[in-house]
Amino acid sequence: MLLAINLAIKKKGLLEHIRFLKLIYTAIGSISGLLGKKASALIFIPSFNDALIRIAREYNIAIIEINQAEQ
Repeated sequence: MLLAINLAIKKKGLLEHIRFLKLIYTAIGSISGLLGKKASALIFIPSFNDALIRIAREYNIAIIEINQAEQ
């Protein structure tokens, strides 16, 4: 899933620093993603929410939402 999401981001023409470095499942079953340095979730998620969900659902049909962590 990580590679597929990063390839889709690249195809959208985003700058090279806007990529996911890691995706993991949390203890409650959510997927957590680490963006590269200087990549802002505040800009990235609203702009690409639909595309991210579409790609992620190819790997896990239970994914229904993407949002920023409360950090």
